[in-house]
Amino acid sequence: MGRNDIVADGSTGYIISFSIKLNIDRLAGASCPDFSGYVQSVTAHELGHVFWLADNPPNTASLMNQNRDKSVIKTPQAYDYANVNAIY
Repeated sequence: MGRNDIVADGSTGYIISFSIKLNIDRLAGASCPDFSGYVQSVTAHELGHVFWLADNPPNTASLMNQNRDKSVIKTPQAYDYANVNAIY
């Protein structure tokens, strides 16, 4: 439903630029009573990748879980914050 394109410096790994793109056709076809919240959840998930968070952490509530309830989990969860803190 979304994707991001990250350009990183090959020697430092620092992000030079990124863009987030949403597939509006897939989002519009999703059965969700809160469309704007669904868009927020997908956008926030893609932004998580900019912070080097991986998809589908095991057995936890996470914005990075692709099977999350997108009408409920729209912002980073405790697990996501802990991962960002561990990386940085």
